[in-house]
Amino acid sequence: MTSTRALFIGLLSFSAISASSAVSSAALDPELKSPYQIRLVLSVAEHRMLTPQFHKQLESDLRDQLQLAFGKLAQVEVVRAHPLLGGIRNKGLQATLDAWDELSDSRTVFVLVDFADGEYRVQTGQHDGMTGLSNPVVRRAAVAVPQRVADTAARLILDDFGVVGTFQSVEGAEVKLAIKGGQLADSLAPWIKVGDAFAIVKITKEGAALRAAPVEWAILQAVAPPEGGHVRCRYAYRYSGDQLLTDRPPIAGYRCIKLPTKTAPLRLRLVNQNTGDFLNLKVQVSTNPDFKGELVEGAAVQGLFDPKVAFTNVAYVKISSGGADLTGAIPVPLVDDRTVVLRMVDNPKAIQQGEVESQKQHWLRRYVEALALAEHRLSQFNDVLTPKTLERALKLGRESLEAMAADMNSLATMRGDIEKRAAEIRMDPPPDLRDGQRMADALARRHDQLKKHLVAVEKALKSSDETRELEATLQRAVGLEKQADFEPSI
Repeated sequence: MTSTRALFIGLLSFSAISASSAVSSAALDPELKSPYQIRLVLSVAEHRMLTPQFHKQLESDLRDQLQLAFGKLAQVEVVRAHPLLGGIRNKGLQATLDAWDELSDSRTVFVLVDFADGEYRVQTGQHDGMTGLSNPVVRRAAVAVPQRVADTAARLILDDFGVVGTFQSVEGAEVKLAIKGGQLADSLAPWIKVGDAFAIVKITKEGAALRAAPVEWAILQAVAPPEGGHVRCRYAYRYSGDQLLTDRPPIAGYRCIKLPTKTAPLRLRLVNQNTGDFLNLKVQVSTNPDFKGELVEGAAVQGLFDPKVAFTNVAYVKISSGGADLTGAIPVPLVDDRTVVLRMVDNPKAIQQGEVESQKQHWLRRYVEALALAEHRLSQFNDVLTPKTLERALKLGRESLEAMAADMNSLATMRGDIEKRAAEIRMDPPPDLRDGQRMADALARRHDQLKKHLVAVEKALKSSDETRELEATLQRAVGLEKQADFEPSI
């Protein structure tokens, strides 16, 4: 499981130049005309001041206030039981939310109410089922009179509520989002403003199930007001492996959720990732990733950089030493006043080697995706490999063979780029690419396997009906035997 806070703390350099337009349209339903299903879990502690009448009034007032605020955008349901409440009591709300990455159709909002030291104490936290992400910060407040508890809880929930977007297209560094419920609300202006930041997740399909994984240190920022249920954003990514956003299987698409960022001071702690020592390095901070305009500059003392300057939504940070850049622009979404710890190395050579290693890891991930896609293509081919659908099977097989060859060529080019960059920086030892070579060999075998099947199908199409039936059955059986999941054959 991946903690939501991993979206805000990372180790390597960041690049915000441009993204390739590999995502042409979203395979995921953006649900433009579907309201958010908000399940509000209300848990009130046992205390003589928290009477049954207080429970009943709080539940009614909270539901009514939230429904009025959301209007058509959401449907609010209040419940008093949830499987995670036991864990929340034992571990706390923040720890429980950090460990929860489940996908569902609803937004779960926890409201915990207690009474201590003459105060009504409220905690709220949210988990979004469409992205599998929870809010990075649990909100707390205290009031003196019971009549203000519902108002306070509603304010905390609304302040933290983040709309969900689904990627529709990527052109250069610009991403067009479709917002869930965006065509239900009279206006999305109360929910999205220029400069707002979004955290991104990659949705993959594993069998019949969907899984979500945060694209760490990648964010979107709205560059224009929402219009027609859509909003234009600037895509900024940290790892070079996230430059190309693909929606090929098993990737089903990308979603994002607006972060509860604010205007707040930036405090950084620079730490050597290998030794744990504090790093006293030069820091530059900008309000935009291209670092144009006025910059805030200074040096970390005992590893701490505290310029006592507030930034809005996101601050971009560069670290350097002796005139040499040690990082690119690192984005820091500002969601609270905590010190952000940046773990890094202060050796430019090590940073260059880390970038090559990052390239290699992205290359390996692409091979894993390509192999999964190859298995998917072979499965589709086998599904239509019947005597009555040989022509369709041949067409699908040829298309799949061409796509597989394109994957092989693209991945071979990526390997060449890795080897070239390693040679340029005189990386010693050179990167170990043996795992990638093994996957390349496996992908080539699947390519050759499909090619042989197509030859047999072409031959069967020229044969008698009886031979065609026999050939189709045999070739389908061979394909099933060779699939990675070893499905039963004849």
